[in-house]
Amino acid sequence: MDAPLAKFALVFAALIHDADHPGVPNVTLIQEETDLAQIYNDRSIAEQHSLRVGFGILLQEKFAQIRHAVTPTWEDCVRFRRMVIDFILGTDIADLIQIQLSKRKRVEVF
Repeated sequence: MDAPLAKFALVFAALIHDADHPGVPNVTLIQEETDLAQIYNDRSIAEQHSLRVGFGILLQEKFAQIRHAVTPTWEDCVRFRRMVIDFILGTDIADLIQIQLSKRKRVEVF
């Protein structure tokens, strides 16, 4: 793993992880049948929205120089994006709980 790229991905993820956050938990967005819940299919709604907003900003022309400095190749872009996505989706507590429940169910079955 490219340590400088990973470090920048972590810093970028920290900066955008609550970008344009609606201010309520994902479960509330689902219960209220919000547009965001519909767009993101009730999965990690606030986190996915923050990713869209954050990457949307980074992709603006005024940030082209920093983008090209940090991710000079297509492969670097892909690795950077994957790391940021993983970091931010990893903050969805409800999703983490769901993963743990699924693991327990599989253990019980087998």
